[in-house]
Amino acid sequence: EDLKNLAEHVDKPKFHLVAHDWGGGVAWHFVSKYPEMVKSYTACNIPHVTSLRDQQRGSWEQMLKSWYMLFFQLPVLPEFMMMKQDNQCFYGIAKEAGLHKDEELINVYKFAFPDFTTWNRTINYYRAAVRSTIFKNPKSLPYMKGLNDIKVPCMSIFGTDDKYLSVDSAKGTNKYVKNHRLELVPGVSHWIQQEAPEKVNPLLQD
Repeated sequence: EDLKNLAEHVDKPKFHLVAHDWGGGVAWHFVSKYPEMVKSYTACNIPHVTSLRDQQRGSWEQMLKSWYMLFFQLPVLPEFMMMKQDNQCFYGIAKEAGLHKDEELINVYKFAFPDFTTWNRTINYYRAAVRSTIFKNPKSLPYMKGLNDIKVPCMSIFGTDDKYLSVDSAKGTNKYVKNHRLELVPGVSHWIQQEAPEKVNPLLQD
């Protein structure tokens, strides 16, 4: 609803949508609920949410890649782990994309995650996702309508060296999207738009 309200506020009744990771998960739901507002959707290293769940249930590769989601179910500890040593975790995350020496980039993320509350709200996405899957929260049902039959033209740009999401989960997106194009980018990490903008940007303009 926030995205819908933002688009209406800036007078963009129909637009091209690009998203990554959790923003991409939200975007899959958006295009299913408001297809009339989206000209096209480009998902950067985020499979269709049902394809990802298929792999989490049926693929050892994806189960192992998703280990951190179980860790994030613990109370309090994950927040303090991420915050320790002045958000040192961002150097490890950036290293996956070869950007760990970019102090300006690291400081931007540190500025965006200044305290426990910010980390808590972020990690709560993982807690809510796992619990809604296990307990079938009825409040989520309105957002599931049309999710597995998306008609908006979609493109997935997927770095094949993703530590968190399998290539098969990206390939499985085809089952849930009528008009889907998959662009695999070999040797690129989960952070594809930061690591390989020279490959991502031309695809967005294609």
